[in-house]
Amino acid sequence: MIGIGDSWCSGEGAWPDWLLKKYNYDVQYAKHRSAVPLEQDKLAEIEKEEQKYCWLTQLCEQHFPDYTAVNLGLPGKGNIAAAQQLKTLDLDLENNDFIILYCLTTYDRYDIYNVDRNYWETYFPDAGRLIENDTEIEYYFSYFYAKHLWCKEFAEFNTLSSLIDVQNFAKAFGGKMLFFNGFNQDRLTPESSLYKKINWAQCLHTYTEYKSFLDWLLSMEMKNIPADVNPIEYLRSLSKPSEYLTQCLGAHPTIKGHAMIAQEIAHVINTINQS
Repeated sequence: MIGIGDSWCSGEGAWPDWLLKKYNYDVQYAKHRSAVPLEQDKLAEIEKEEQKYCWLTQLCEQHFPDYTAVNLGLPGKGNIAAAQQLKTLDLDLENNDFIILYCLTTYDRYDIYNVDRNYWETYFPDAGRLIENDTEIEYYFSYFYAKHLWCKEFAEFNTLSSLIDVQNFAKAFGGKMLFFNGFNQDRLTPESSLYKKINWAQCLHTYTEYKSFLDWLLSMEMKNIPADVNPIEYLRSLSKPSEYLTQCLGAHPTIKGHAMIAQEIAHVINTINQS
């Protein structure tokens, strides 16, 4: 089972109680937003737990024990980088059954590979966005992307192209593919010529009423959330994670949330296999 996507794939939010307590219930802040960068050994400790409890690992351990989890999730990156991660695999795919699980993120993220850094740079269509430590060139590219490249059609083209790349990769090596939305709320235009090249039987949401796992987990959280408030804002106001979603920026799945996602993916895979 090969997982590709952003932080909703890599395991963000899948933090056990001892780890949450260690970082005062805000592991994400310690990882990404603290003024003092986290030491490499501590970062590795967090990422080890995320890998251990993420939906991909739980999917294999609890539902498909004959499969091994290969998690290529890249926190904060876009759909282009996620698809390109498949080229880093050093596995004998032709002689093994495999399923690529593609967790789509928002379509506005634009990824460019920085050869000098050996790292994916991700840009957003926000001309005022200046990330600390950005170089002058990076800042001006962010501005150029926001002002001259980004539009709905451009974002959809890149997302559909990435889906087709992953679809063709799976087909070329004799594998399967299933794609779905993590927190992404963007919707593709059915009239697009590229849209018609996608096999939509490979989309998890073809079999569900909800259109993203965030929507689904929020629907289960509603029993814990007052009816007259914005659910995401309510979660962000908490001092610790709720039942299925964290209170961190982006509202990632908790370990229980990851378990529910694994269960739902297993159900859809079994439904497809039986059809």
